[in-house]
Amino acid sequence: MNYVFNLCANIILKKNKDIVLFVVLITVFVILINQLIWLVNMYQAYQKEMIFSLASCTEKAIHMELSNRLNKLDAPMTVRFAPFDISKSGPKIKRTIQTEDTSFVVEYDINDPNVDNKVLQYFFIKDNPTDINLINNYLQACLKEKRCEIDGSYIEYYDLQSKKRLKHNKARKWLPASVISTDTIPLDILKLVGVKAFVATSPRPILKKMGYQMGLSLVLFLFASYSLVFLLRTILQQRKLEKMRQDFVNAMVHEFKRPITNASTMLELAPDYMKMGEQKKAEAYISESLKEFQKLTAYTDRIQRISNDDKEKIVLERTSVPLIPFFERFKIGYPESRNKTVNISVSYKTMRENLYVDILHFSNVMDNLIENAIKYSDNPVNILIDISDIGSGLEIKVIDDGFGIPDRDKSSIFDKFYRGIPKQGHKIAGFGLGLTYVKAIVEAHLGTIRVIDAPNKGSIFVLNLPANHEKKAVTD
Repeated sequence: MNYVFNLCANIILKKNKDIVLFVVLITVFVILINQLIWLVNMYQAYQKEMIFSLASCTEKAIHMELSNRLNKLDAPMTVRFAPFDISKSGPKIKRTIQTEDTSFVVEYDINDPNVDNKVLQYFFIKDNPTDINLINNYLQACLKEKRCEIDGSYIEYYDLQSKKRLKHNKARKWLPASVISTDTIPLDILKLVGVKAFVATSPRPILKKMGYQMGLSLVLFLFASYSLVFLLRTILQQRKLEKMRQDFVNAMVHEFKRPITNASTMLELAPDYMKMGEQKKAEAYISESLKEFQKLTAYTDRIQRISNDDKEKIVLERTSVPLIPFFERFKIGYPESRNKTVNISVSYKTMRENLYVDILHFSNVMDNLIENAIKYSDNPVNILIDISDIGSGLEIKVIDDGFGIPDRDKSSIFDKFYRGIPKQGHKIAGFGLGLTYVKAIVEAHLGTIRVIDAPNKGSIFVLNLPANHEKKAVTD
């Protein structure tokens, strides 16, 4: 599964990195829409629960209001239901109802639990009509018992035959945020009159109930988004690292091939010159071959050195080093390099007399920076090493007038295997390991390094050693 995923990721990344970003954005958008739909459905479910509670409370309020009227009767009322044939009954049945002074036939649903109440309501329509204010009071009490938060309620009373509203108890200042209502509920058995309950609500109570779900949904969305972004970043970083490794291998093969080819060619020719009696020429070839092998040794040493670029693993042997002699040697260390004329000057703006550094590693740091300045410059090469006190620390600048470093590369030049292309587009051989080593050594000395553009052209590498590096050096 991982192999298939990596293969697909590589194919997509090779084709277009923007596709991966687009897919991630679409995925995040789909997750967001899905969560919003889920929350909307949850909100609607709570609304339906509220409507169900309203319907059941309205039925209960109607029953309680009827009971209240029955309790106020001066004389008891006798109502008889004629029996019906159970074997021939269906969902709808016809039944005779008798009172002391009348008899009539009604048709109703056998499963209706409120038949008795509806029959009684029929006899009360004219002489003792429904009190909608009392129904409203019972309704509010029932909803409060069910912990349904409402902003108000009212009842409408209808003539179901003409479908006209007869009366209501709606307040004049009725400005609800939203209103939910029941269907029209018939009161009597013949469906002559009915009521409809209205309740004013706001989203606040429902959103309060949904607080846990909304919080969980937000956490899920943020986690999913972070995971997708992290996955995208990891894929892009792995792809970038893989490309840099490939470039590194190609550069290493190229750099190793040249001295090996030169040395093997000269060693093959040296015995021939010795046979011809040209001893000096044979010795020169052997000497040049030795230099080529020394280059190989230097390349190998640099690669081996960089494998220990973790500042916590680098073991430093810091000592007190005379400052001026340490930097003066760089002025004469590069009289000519790569067939270029090299001019190195040093400016001292410090009161310090000594450095507390590992002389071997810190010398390598300066050598790397100077070699890079020479490598990425035209002929002649002008380099200034500027040393000054910054607060209680020390700042060392290596300023060149070379090709400069593009802005897109400034944040990556210290990454392992990274090799940028100078502004002029010159591609120069190398492994892309030197500046990684430089940064590791500077940080091991508790310092920092950064690169900026020179005022006219070229680059400035700025090294800062903090004031406490001397104290650390003594205790190490």
